[in-house]
Amino acid sequence: MIKILVAITLFYFSACQKINTLQNKISRDAITKELVWDMDMNEQGYSNTKAVVHTIKGSFTMKFYSLLAPKSSEKVINLIQKGYFDGGNVSRSFKNYILQFGGTNKRASNEGAFANLFEFNSIQHILGSVGLVIKDGKNWENEKPEIYISMTTLPHLDHKFTVFAQVTEGLDVVEKLKLNDQILKIELKN
Repeated sequence: MIKILVAITLFYFSACQKINTLQNKISRDAITKELVWDMDMNEQGYSNTKAVVHTIKGSFTMKFYSLLAPKSSEKVINLIQKGYFDGGNVSRSFKNYILQFGGTNKRASNEGAFANLFEFNSIQHILGSVGLVIKDGKNWENEKPEIYISMTTLPHLDHKFTVFAQVTEGLDVVEKLKLNDQILKIELKN
């Protein structure tokens, strides 16, 4: 009788865990709305989903660190799906330091900043690392969300800012961008 109770209990907990996993997946799919993005990591450690950033100087591609920065990746993907970055401009550009951009002011009011998205991880700031902009070690609660790209190795930023992606193609385009250059559109591809 005890063996049967143990077996039923184990089956029940296993079924609950599978239902919970399915509910989380459905919830995560609802967050990304229109399409389900492939956020599994490939052999290089990047998600299979990529963001292609079209600028006035050409296009570059970035892939997400979906397992090391899942909340940050999801937030940025949501913003991309809403067209938040489309038409935005480069707001900071320092050769051998960073390139920073965000959305247009008209879209900033309801998007909020990257609140509560500190996902400190082991990813180092190397050439092409993509991270979340924060101010003085705190979230910008009332500012428009912006992201930055490391233009060189920046070890002093490691473990202080969340790196959520890496430029994997078109780094030469990133290096050509300057202050006020326009981000035409960002599209997601699997």
